[in-house]
Amino acid sequence: MERELYEFVVKQFGQPACDRIERRNRGGLANEKGADYEDSYAVFSIARYGRDVLRDNNIVEIRSQMLQFVDDLVIYDVSNDERRSFQLKNVAALTWRDIADDFRRQHRIDTEYFLCRKSVTGLVLSSSELCGRLQDSMPEDLVKHEDRPAHSKCIHFPAFSVNRMLMEHSEFREAIASLCVFPDREDCLYVVHSVLMGVWKNNKNQLFNVRDFIFEAHRCANPNYFRLPEVVECELDVRLRQVLDNYANMAYEIRGGHLTIKWRDILTISPPQMIDSPDFAVIVSE
Repeated sequence: MERELYEFVVKQFGQPACDRIERRNRGGLANEKGADYEDSYAVFSIARYGRDVLRDNNIVEIRSQMLQFVDDLVIYDVSNDERRSFQLKNVAALTWRDIADDFRRQHRIDTEYFLCRKSVTGLVLSSSELCGRLQDSMPEDLVKHEDRPAHSKCIHFPAFSVNRMLMEHSEFREAIASLCVFPDREDCLYVVHSVLMGVWKNNKNQLFNVRDFIFEAHRCANPNYFRLPEVVECELDVRLRQVLDNYANMAYEIRGGHLTIKWRDILTISPPQMIDSPDFAVIVSE
């Protein structure tokens, strides 16, 4: 495929454009500057797409640093034949003069080479001021291509710590919470995010199915706070159930394989071990 893509790029845009795409790919794979920001947006995107993937069984593929002009993150929604390519910039200054041609060329590659039904190119920026300025100054042909609606857009995504993102960025929190069995507990959200990040860093330079990605994160997680539709609620040990039933003003529930115990709305206890795990069995026996 790479050879055919090179031939398309040379034919449509010339040899200098082909040289540029090669330099970008080599530089992106070797350069770790800005990687934390790119990884954060990738995990956010995986979690956000994960909700629909798990609910509707859609096929969505994701990868970073693909061989293309807009290459920091590529998401291909196979089910809807939609290709989304993102360039991420954690900078204070940037102009369209630096990147507009990359966005134009990427749109043509998506629609003429890959023959996608829909192509979107996104510029993700950590600075809200710069994001607004570049959105307002976007070249007309990126805003509207012939009779089609805009295929390019600017997206503000802060370069905050994970804890700050969970507290202040509602879309980020909602995306992570959608995969968490305890969506109101920040400690559990942090664990889910950390596992997703670990799996992403190990696989980001290869094409990955989002559904497989989330199930791999679920497999690796310990403690496991992932909420998946296939998880069948386990039965609580009979002896433990009898003990809990004998306490007045105590309520308990099993959610996503985890036991949560509440006493008079004052005290809440939720062991990190899943109730079908060997570690939980040790707790019960003691």
